[in-house]
Amino acid sequence: MHLVTTEEIEATGSDALALIILLAEKYYHLISSDTTGQIQQRMTAEQSVLLAYITMDNEVNNGGFIQLIENGFGSYIFDNHLSDYLREWGAADTADILDQARTIYLAKKNILEKEKTLEEFARLYQEHPDFEAIESRYYAIADTQRATIRDYISTHIALFDSLS
Repeated sequence: MHLVTTEEIEATGSDALALIILLAEKYYHLISSDTTGQIQQRMTAEQSVLLAYITMDNEVNNGGFIQLIENGFGSYIFDNHLSDYLREWGAADTADILDQARTIYLAKKNILEKEKTLEEFARLYQEHPDFEAIESRYYAIADTQRATIRDYISTHIALFDSLS
């Protein structure tokens, strides 16, 4: 069963994020409509990693790594093999940034994941500026790295386009 058509892929053109979002939306739709709980078990590792990547990208672009952690995605992003896959896909710069963020996350996990008020959350950015430099690097390379990921997906579309 193919999840996307050739026409849908072609419609994304050279927009790297468009292809990633197209696939992620297909995965989210399948997961949300799955009444048996079997879809995620049938997803390839690459599909699961792409979902983790798009989650990470959305969170970092909307509030940085602190927001990603505050929204409960710390373990999901940092306790898996996302950076290993990104390296394999050619996005080594993003993988390096994730590894640096993981180091900060692990060192401050108890503080960052502690339940807090909105005011306490807002203060995290001032009290823990550790992520700022790597977020700036992330923003600077994000488009190029997305293009690299898109190229990998295009070359290995079978890993992303069907369930096992």
